[in-house]
Order: sequence, then C-alpha cells, then structure tokens
Amino acid sequence: MRDLSGKWATDRAYRNSIVRRGNVIFSVLSNQANGGDNVALNMKKGLIPLPDIIDNIIDVSLRCDDDPFPGGGRGYDNLGPRTIRGLVLHRSQGTWSSNINHFESRCPGALTDIQVHHEDGRMMRFVKLARPRKSVNAPSGWANGKVLEPFGDGAAFIDKFGAETGLGADVANRDQESCEITGNFVQPGEPSSFEEPVSDACWATLAQWIASRAHDYGIPWNKFPDAPQDGFSFVRWHKEFTIGTGKVCPGQTVVDGTDALYDRVREIMKRAQTSEGARDDEVRDELRFESFPTVRVFHAHQGAVGRRGPARDEPVVKRFEADETISADGFFRGQRVDGDNRWLRTNGGERLSVHSGGVRESI
Repeated sequence: MRDLSGKWATDRAYRNSIVRRGNVIFSVLSNQANGGDNVALNMKKGLIPLPDIIDNIIDVSLRCDDDPFPGGGRGYDNLGPRTIRGLVLHRSQGTWSSNINHFESRCPGALTDIQVHHEDGRMMRFVKLARPRKSVNAPSGWANGKVLEPFGDGAAFIDKFGAETGLGADVANRDQESCEITGNFVQPGEPSSFEEPVSDACWATLAQWIASRAHDYGIPWNKFPDAPQDGFSFVRWHKEFTIGTGKVCPGQTVVDGTDALYDRVREIMKRAQTSEGARDDEVRDELRFESFPTVRVFHAHQGAVGRRGPARDEPVVKRFEADETISADGFFRGQRVDGDNRWLRTNGGERLSVHSGGVRESI
C-alpha cells in the first residue's frame, strides 16, 4: 500500500476532482451557507499581509558559471520575469544555518526562495519576489526539480503553464515560490533519514504565507486550495514533480499535516475576505484596551516582535529573543491573527504591541 501513496486514491488531483464534482452537484444547497459565489468578497490585492520575513538575499553574481557537476553547480537559471502561479512545499534535510551556508556557497547546485524554521516559525527570504507583479530580475533557483514523471497537481501545473510559457518543465522553477521547511524526513533508500516534527509556530507562519499569496492570486477562501482559474491546487508538494527520481520531499510529516494547514489558510482568508474580517478592522480602529489589575511579566517565543500598534502592518520596533521578559499593563483588542485579536501593551518606555501568540504565557 505504501507504494501507492500519491499515485492513486491518495492523489490530490484525483481527490480534488471528486470534490469539484460534488461542489457542482450540491452547490445549490451549500452556496449561501458556506460563503458561496453570491457572497461579496473583498479581493483587494495586498489585503492579507505576509508573515514577518528576514531578508538574506543571495547575490547570484558571485556564483560559479558552471553547468551542474558532481557536488554542485550555479544553482539557478535566468528564465525571465518570474510570476507566482503557485507555491511548493519542501523539507530541507538540514538546519536553518546549514541551509544558509549551502545557499551562500559559490557552487551549491540549488536555490529555494525562502525557508521556515520547523521549531520557532521564523521565515527567511533568499530570493525576493514582488507581489503581485512580475519580478524582473529574480533568478529562478534550481528548487522544484528534477522534474521526472510528475503527477497530480504538479503534472497539471507543467501541462498548463509549461505549454503557455514555452518553458516546458523549467516553468516549475520560474513561476512557483518554493519554501524549505527545516528539518528531516524519511527518504526511501537512505537508512539514516528520519522524520522530525513540525511545530505549531511553523504551521502558523506557513499558513500566513500561503494565505497572502493565494489571496493575491485571486483565490476565494471557499475555493482554496484550488485556483479556480487554473483548475488545480495552488499549493503543491515537491514530490509531485520529482516522484520519478524517487524523491519524496517534503516527507510524510508535512504531507500528513497539509489538510490541517489548509484549514488554517482558509480561516485567515475567510476573515480577510468576508464581513468577519471587516469587523476585525473596525475593532482594530477602535483600539479597545483592557488593563491588567497589576503589571504582568511574560516570556517571548523566539521570533516575537513588538510593533508600533496592534496590527501586522504596523512597523516592527523590536525583535525579542527567546525567553526575553516582556512586562505588560494590559492588552488591545486589535487585528485578529490565527483567531486571536489580543495584543499585549508593553509597560514603560515606548509602548509596543506584542501579539498574544508571541509569548509563552496565556493572557
């Protein structure tokens, strides 16, 4: 049965085709109850922010010019302006630092666009892609191949956009944004490989990134993960392009967590695109503040940030280290993030807003 995974009954394209057929049959019953096409949605570009991202843009001018050779290569091609037509989930078989060292080396043989830490949820960008415009000078990293016997949504992507752009399989690298999730997965044929868990903080960062990109691509929350204009999923696993090579990236942990990840994404998109999101903005504008009886002390998660105000589009003033103390005299009811609209107000000096998800203790 294991050999059938991703090819037959568990193929996402097959599953999605069944779901799409069911949606046609039962749409008259479910349309209004589930926010269907007759519900006005806010599809303004840029409505859903990206998560906080650390820039470490790779200077590809320092790369070697060689074609691939054993152990390396230049790691990218210049394939023209890049347009984000979908996202690809990877697992790096490495750490946050080893990924940086690899991509910064002269002849690494690969380059992905971003990485996210599987434990603390930090995100780092190696290639900067514009939203939602074409990125004229962005290199197309060797990220989503080697394309061999693609299946499911990977095959659908190649069939549609490989033909439209004339790039064939190379479109897999040019017109998708790729994300490495740090940590390891079991790769058949590699006895020393193993699975590492993915934290809630990492899933939350991935959900915010996917929701932002999917919204800007014009996908309604109740259609996600499918992109209606394309007819297949906007998000894909790396193995959907590489199964013919035997590579099963991003591994079973990420595959098993994908449906729950999609539930998070839909919630973020729904809040932003529907009247529920509009109510959140009204609450944010009121800046309702609830004080504590006495000043309380909290401890930061790694990557917690203090912002100018209680919203994700407010400027970041301070980044906290793991376990750094944060004194707060109360909290705002501000922009809702992952279902929670509570933002601590720091006590003394410059009053900063820290979302409840950035501290270890409950508010």
